[in-house]
Amino acid sequence: MQSIRFALVGALVMGAASIVSAQQATPAQTPDATAPHHRGGHGAFLKDLGLSADQQAKVDAIHAKYKPKFAAARKSAKPDMDAARAARQRGDTAAARAAFEKVRESMKATKPLRDQEMAEIRALLTPEQQQKFDAKRAELKNHAHQAGNGMHRRHQSATSAAKAS
Repeated sequence: MQSIRFALVGALVMGAASIVSAQQATPAQTPDATAPHHRGGHGAFLKDLGLSADQQAKVDAIHAKYKPKFAAARKSAKPDMDAARAARQRGDTAAARAAFEKVRESMKATKPLRDQEMAEIRALLTPEQQQKFDAKRAELKNHAHQAGNGMHRRHQSATSAAKAS
């Protein structure tokens, strides 16, 4: 009786351990903390430029000016984002794709705002800082382009597989 109880407790402990380890994020699921877009937004992006206190105050004012506009864009895209999430959770990939496309389209409207904000910030910088700024922006655009191409390839291969069957 004692050995059965011991075996049962051991099995429960092993089962609980496997559940806990399965729920922990693996490195492949965890965003790369060194990736530019995961290091704290504008603060980290500009931190490497060595801004003076005056420049930082001006940058903060520029961010404050644009923050409500970006928040409004996110708020307007939220219903579509929620619909996409719900569709994905119920396994409706076609509806999820359509909703994500609506989100993508509505967020495209923020690109001119983002470009304008970045131009205002760039104007505050010294020529050396501008070189670093331009290099960082190019790095971010390249990273986003690579991520976008990966999504595009996955979509193309899924579409081709669906057409083949």
